[in-house]
Amino acid sequence: MSESTRSIWVLPGQSESAQEIVIRRALRILPGTREVSDASWRDRDVVLKIFCHRWKAYYHYRRELRGLRRLAELGVRAPVLLLSGRTRQGHWAIVTEKIREASTGLELWQQAKNLGEKVELLCHLARELARHHRKGVVQSDLHIGNFMLRGQMVFSLDVAQMSFRGRALRRRASIEDLASFLSCLSEDKASGIAPVAAAYAEERQWLWSPQDNEALKKRVYVIRREVIRKLVRRSLRTTSRTLRFREGRFRGVFERPFLAESSPAQFCEAIDALLRHGEVLKNGKTCFVSRIVWNGQDVVVKRYNHKGFWHSLRHTLKGSRARRSWLNAQLLGLLGIPTAQPLAYIDECRGFMLWQSYFVTAFIQARSLSHLMGDARVVRSTKEMRSRQVLQLLERLADHRITHGDTKHSNFLLDADGAVLTDLDGMRVHRVYWTLRRRFNRELMRFARDCDWLEDHVKARQR
Repeated sequence: MSESTRSIWVLPGQSESAQEIVIRRALRILPGTREVSDASWRDRDVVLKIFCHRWKAYYHYRRELRGLRRLAELGVRAPVLLLSGRTRQGHWAIVTEKIREASTGLELWQQAKNLGEKVELLCHLARELARHHRKGVVQSDLHIGNFMLRGQMVFSLDVAQMSFRGRALRRRASIEDLASFLSCLSEDKASGIAPVAAAYAEERQWLWSPQDNEALKKRVYVIRREVIRKLVRRSLRTTSRTLRFREGRFRGVFERPFLAESSPAQFCEAIDALLRHGEVLKNGKTCFVSRIVWNGQDVVVKRYNHKGFWHSLRHTLKGSRARRSWLNAQLLGLLGIPTAQPLAYIDECRGFMLWQSYFVTAFIQARSLSHLMGDARVVRSTKEMRSRQVLQLLERLADHRITHGDTKHSNFLLDADGAVLTDLDGMRVHRVYWTLRRRFNRELMRFARDCDWLEDHVKARQR
């Protein structure tokens, strides 16, 4: 047995004979809650789930066990239960078959080359969802990653999140669930909603009208906004992608790939020295920006400086500018709006007070709009084309009820694909349309102020 494998012994039920499960590699680890591993049992490929929460382990174990048994009774495809019981360490464990030569819905979604392939995948999964609803099965955490496909066969995962009604779902509840499922479609792909809804309705043997489509689109939009809000808040927690930390006077969140083999404390203790020895991009009273290299990655660090007691108290209460930049960058990423990839945010505290903060992003090899506009060698037609790209970017923000907060030309980078947004700590999401319109118009005029010939063009685009 190699060093990368280890054995777990599971005592099933009242049996006195423990079963050996050989773990080959971890698939997913939620520290202190659950571990999912690729393993083998009796020379058979299996998946092992160990529930290790201090108080809820047995509850999680029973919920998973109930879900697998109920799906088997209803004839819904899911991993076959092979073994369940308690480990020698006192944790609860479930062993299921490994579904071979299969991919999750999320993997197939990411591999899809165009909207047509994505819609075809969603139609296939929507028919399976309709069969679930006919049998009264409801998934409380419904998304395409909770399905696995092998050819035309669809298997259901995450059974602990399922409830069983004992009767078919009614139309209103079914449409609400379908809207949650379709929230993975962004607004520019809303045309895919109709064919997926038609596939679902055909499986349920329902009549489906254009009015039903419009009502479904509205629910998808509302649910998608709520899903995005939850995902943005989730970026402040420890997940498989992010690491939340608190060590000494530092606290914040890191992207795990950015850390690589180093620890948060190593980066935090070295950050000021790295900033001084890096390529200084800005050295102002409010912030210090430098380009550095860490773990072989080319990154930009923006330090928001300490500006006195009352300034620190205000940001201690409402959250640091680095934290706001991190959340806003996560939001833009989910909306598909170009911005530098967020890698970390760090708050440095003195006692209970926030002292200063740092926001880390990937470096983008691009030129700022202010440099382009000030370059006499660039012809006016190129400047106009690039300005239109920025205006389109601002309009995309406004379509999502977002304004940037500071539209000076230096806050827009220009790469081969178009404009990229930076300096996100002043970004604002509006709930009331008239405040959005007022601030959006003000931002357009601020954008045009740096160049006289832009004013007429901007006035024509004002809302």
